[in-house]
Amino acid sequence: MNSFHTMQPRTYRYRIIQSSWGVVVDLTASLEEDHEAFTPFPTVRFVSDHVSPMLRKYIELGIDLFMQRYPPSKKILGGKYFIVHDVDFRLPDFQKEGIACATAGWLSEECDLKVNPIRLQFDKTIKRYVLDIRCDI
Repeated sequence: MNSFHTMQPRTYRYRIIQSSWGVVVDLTASLEEDHEAFTPFPTVRFVSDHVSPMLRKYIELGIDLFMQRYPPSKKILGGKYFIVHDVDFRLPDFQKEGIACATAGWLSEECDLKVNPIRLQFDKTIKRYVLDIRCDI
């Protein structure tokens, strides 16, 4: 497991498509050291000053769910800034839960995991994807 990757922004592409239904989110982020204070969780920062409360909420939810599912990540991600450079999605293929999954996928790569610990499952009765955090790492 890496102790820390580069500070260069990189993009994680979250895609889940089942027939005509899908969720597509591209998250570009980076990690930087927080030299002022050590926290067990990364501090979220955005490059843009214009961030919706919904975007912030689902980025933070993705971090929280990831760290609950993979506790060793505190050693890698604690005391860092999680800097969000861009979140891109197509409106026809967008659900806000996809932002949390993209965030967890980005963090999974940062921690050299092969599996995203959270994912979406399609619920046919409500015709939308729902968060599934039961998968194993």
